[in-house]
Amino acid sequence: MQVLLDPETFAHRDVRWVAGMDYNAGGKAPGGPFVPKGTVVGTSTPLATVVVDRAGGRD
Repeated sequence: MQVLLDPETFAHRDVRWVAGMDYNAGGKAPGGPFVPKGTVVGTSTPLATVVVDRAGGRD
């Protein structure tokens, strides 16, 4: 997992998951997709972050 920060403000920008080693996505079963080391296998980007005064608040 890699946490990506803005280089100027150090604000959280993204998270991505990268394969740390070569592997077959289907385990040891033959025919499963092969994922080479260094491949980005997932990402997550926050849409917005706010502080609210009460639970369920939107503004």
